[in-house]
Parts: sequence; structure tokens; C-alpha cells
Amino acid sequence: MIRRSRILAAAAILLLLLVGFTRAARADYDARRAAVKEVISKSSLTKEEKEALSKAFNSYFDQRSRCLKELVEILKDDDDDEQAGPWHARAVRCQTDGAKTMGEALSDVDKPSEKAQHLLDQLKVEENKFFDALSGMTVAEQRDVIIALGVHLREQTALLVNKWYSIQNSDKSIDARLKAGVDKIDRQISEVMRAAADKHKDASVKLAEFIKAWGENPVGTGTSIDNFMTLLAALSRGWIVKKTQALEFATVEADTMRQEVRLILIFNEVREDTDDFLEKGSFENARAAFKKAQYSAHGFVGNVSAPGQKDDAGVFRTRALDALTTHMEAAEKLWVEFVTKEKGKFFGAVSPDTEEALIEKRDTDRWRRQLEDHGLQRMLADWRRDAKNFFGVSFSGLTSKQRSELKAKIQPHIDKYVEAMKEMEEAEQKVLEGAKARDKLEDEFDD
Repeated sequence: MIRRSRILAAAAILLLLLVGFTRAARADYDARRAAVKEVISKSSLTKEEKEALSKAFNSYFDQRSRCLKELVEILKDDDDDEQAGPWHARAVRCQTDGAKTMGEALSDVDKPSEKAQHLLDQLKVEENKFFDALSGMTVAEQRDVIIALGVHLREQTALLVNKWYSIQNSDKSIDARLKAGVDKIDRQISEVMRAAADKHKDASVKLAEFIKAWGENPVGTGTSIDNFMTLLAALSRGWIVKKTQALEFATVEADTMRQEVRLILIFNEVREDTDDFLEKGSFENARAAFKKAQYSAHGFVGNVSAPGQKDDAGVFRTRALDALTTHMEAAEKLWVEFVTKEKGKFFGAVSPDTEEALIEKRDTDRWRRQLEDHGLQRMLADWRRDAKNFFGVSFSGLTSKQRSELKAKIQPHIDKYVEAMKEMEEAEQKVLEGAKARDKLEDEFDD
């Protein structure tokens, strides 16, 4: 009967131990739990001591398992906030709570043996070393570095989008002003060329008619050169007005050119800021952080040595690095998107499309051709030569005296007309030079 009772008692103890560690089989970090279970079961402690230790450590390993899971979840958090502080705080709290649970393991045992106390102290030391090694990891800090890269990339992307929008809006305003000026001066030149061509021809006719009439009637009865000189004066005034208009446009042209240069300088400054950002926030920094996390995680595994701890540490290392790998993949995606979108614009060599968007070379070339195609300068040069030659009109019907008198009378008016055309030609040249100067805008870009 006594023997049977002992057998039942032993079976009960064994069942208690098995039930006590049932969760170990289901736990994520069960290697150390199993090792401690074996140490307790093989010890020479009393039944009561084994039961107390088994119960306490079962509770402790439940706590530890939950703690390690929570630490991994903290690392998985993709929120922008830094998590290093909360992570380490949680690790410390795990160690403190665990130490309390282990410290009370034999509190219900009446006069525990030295062996039981020694075993408990040994296990506590080993578990404290585990948590000391865990707290020494920098995976949370490296997680923050990786997350920060994504945060900065999103911020920089939004900043560049706004800056590019602002630059383009300013550029469109400048271009609209220039285009309006081109269209206006183009219309004015077309109008004056048509009107001046008729009047220049009319001046030649009026001079020829006067010479013929004066030659036929030397006393000059009913004959006057005033009509010719009035026409020349009107032509001169017309060219002076158009010269003023052309110079006004040249001023607009120069002003828009300066605005374009300032805009490109702003663009270059943004590129410099982007270069600084890339230098400080490159994806290489995230890679470096991940390598540090790997080194730290491997160090954690290497710094624990009690039976089962290295296996549990290995599981934690894998899950911690898996969490950081997810962040790395997200950061790399953002990085690739950033590079794809901004390269050729805000960093790297300025692309032809970006240059065209800012200096509109095709539009500038079209506007320049629009101004050059009038042939105004060629026409003015021909008319000046013609006017200097008295519009090609022959003085053969006049006497020598008449010729001298006529030339002396009309020469000042012709000189004014020629000078007015010369000034208009110079103004037109200034306009064309301004258009050509825009070709040099591309030299303002910093590569």
C-alpha cells in the first residue's frame, strides 16, 4: 500500500512537471525553458522544491516569451516615431519583472535547502546575463535610422515637388511675359514694314515728280518740294517711334533674361540642398545601419552561453532582423522611387527635358526666327542706301544750280530719315542679340 502511494506520488509529480511545461512545447522560445526543466527534474531537490521552481520558472518563461515577442513587435512598428527608447525600456522592465518572479520561486517553501537556493541563484544569474546581453543590442537604434531615411525621403520628395511647382510657375509667368512681348513687337514690325514700304516708294515718286516738274518749269510756279519733305519727316518719326518700341521690348527681353537666370540660380541652390541631403541621407546609411544591427544581433547570440539560451537568442535574432529587413525593403523602394523621379532634375547631370522645361530652347529658337524672318534689318540697310542716293531718282532734268539748291534743301531731311532708320536697325539688332543671348542660359546650370 505504501509502495503504491509512493508510485502515485511520483506519477503526480511527473504529471505536474509535464503540465507545468506544457506551454513550453507551444512557446516560440522554448529551448531555454526545456533546458531549465531538465536541470530541475534531474536535481536532487525535494519534491516541494522542484515543484516550486518548476512553477516559478514556467511563469518566468511565459513572461520572457511575451517580452521577446513584444520587443520584436516594437521593431516591426513602421510608425515614424523613434522606438529605441521604448524598446530598451521594455527590455529593462522584462528583466526586472523576471527577476521578481524568479526571486519569489522558493518563497512558499518552508526552509528551502542550500542546494535549492544555489540552483535558483545560478539560474537567476544566467537569466540576468541573457537580459544584459539583450539590452546591449542596438537593433532598435538601427531600426530608427532606417525608418528615418524613409521619413526624410518622403519629406524631401514633398519639398522638391513644391519647389519644382514654384519654379515652373515662376518660369511660366516669365515666358508668358516674353511671349506677349514677342507677339507685340512682331505685330508692330509687320505693320510698320508694310506702311513704310509704301511711304518709302511714295517718297521716291514724289521726289521724281518734283524734279520733273521743276525741270519743266524752272520758275517753280505751282511746284513745291514740301510734300516730299513732309513725307520724309513722317517716315523719320515713324521709325523713331518703332525704335522706342523695339528698345522697350529689348528691356523686357533683358529683364526676363535676368529673371530666368535668377530662377536657374534658385534651381541650382535646390540641387545643392539635394546633394547635401543625399550625402547625409543616402540609402547607404540605411545599409550601414542594417549591418550594425546584424553585428549587434550576432553579438547578442555570442554573449549568451547557458544551455538553451543561444538557441532562443538565435530565434530572436532572426525575427528582429526580419523586422528590420521589412523596413529596409520599404526604404529601398522609396529610395528607388526618389532616384527615378529626381535624377536628371535635382541631382546628377541636368537632363535635356529639365533644361527644356526651364529655358524653353525650342520656344526661344522659334521666337528668334519669328523676329529674324521679317528681314527688317536687310530692308533698312537697302532703304538707307537708297535714301543716301536720293531714292535712285535722276537729277538729269535739272541745271547744275538747281541740283545744288535741291540737294542743299532736302539733304538734312534725308540725313534725318537715314539716321532714324539706322537707329531702328540698331534697336532691332539689340532685340535679336537679346534673343540669341538666351542660348547661353544653359551654361547657368550647375552639373
